[in-house]
Amino acid sequence: MDATIQKIKGTSIHEILDNDAFSSVIAAIGTGIPLPGGLAQARTFLDHMRHGKIIIVTDATAEGRYILTQTVALFYRFMNPLFGAKRVYRAVSDLLPSMGTDEFAAKVMKSASRRVV
Repeated sequence: MDATIQKIKGTSIHEILDNDAFSSVIAAIGTGIPLPGGLAQARTFLDHMRHGKIIIVTDATAEGRYILTQTVALFYRFMNPLFGAKRVYRAVSDLLPSMGTDEFAAKVMKSASRRVV
């Protein structure tokens, strides 16, 4: 993703699905957008996730914070059961510049380096 992503506030579901960056995120999660339907619908939604957790990693720049904000807004507005089930995490971004890919991946998977969004 990059900073050209659109703002979530006031955006319709059709505009979200037309956005390549957001539709890729939704496809990667594997659940689609849940329809309103109560607790049973939320459980079914969570059962279809491809991964148990979503970890958002952005850099510490203003652009990174913007991407983080818009991604969390997307999940909160259109995929809210993720928050109730505590499936969305934010990795500490100050780890990025100082280490290689393998070391970073190992560190992000440790629970001490993640925060529940």
